[in-house]
Formats: sequence, structure tokens, C-alpha cells
Amino acid sequence: MSRFGKAKWKPSAYWGSVRHYRLHYVDGFGGDIVRVREFEAENDEAALTYGEDVRSLTAMELWEGDRKVEALGRVPADGD
Repeated sequence: MSRFGKAKWKPSAYWGSVRHYRLHYVDGFGGDIVRVREFEAENDEAALTYGEDVRSLTAMELWEGDRKVEALGRVPADGD
């Protein structure tokens, strides 16, 4: 038997402790998403801190999966 056949994947404590987030950079006129930045953070607070660190003049929305965590800057509403 091959030595590779015996290898088993073991979950790491590191991978279990992070969440996957996305920053959506939003166009200030039409509200369209113009860029997405994906990253990992331990919790919402750490993700918000990261979002503020990479902040630009463009409005942003922070998402974790289907959950909108927070809007950073003014994001235009529909019809705005």
C-alpha cells in the first residue's frame, strides 16, 4: 500500500477559529459593487478593524456569507 493511502486529514485548530469575510466596494453613484476583497478574521470586531485599515474613499459593505455585518461609509439606497 502506498504511504499516501494512509494519510488522513486532521482539522487544524487554526482553521476552526476563523471566519470568511468579504468587503464589497460600492460605487457611490449607482450602488454597484465595483470590487470585492475576501479575507479571514476571528470575529466581526477583527473584520471591522481590518475593513477600517484598508478603507478608501469608496463606500464598503462587510459581509460574512449571506449576513451583512455593517456598511462602512455611505452606501446609496435603491433609487438614491
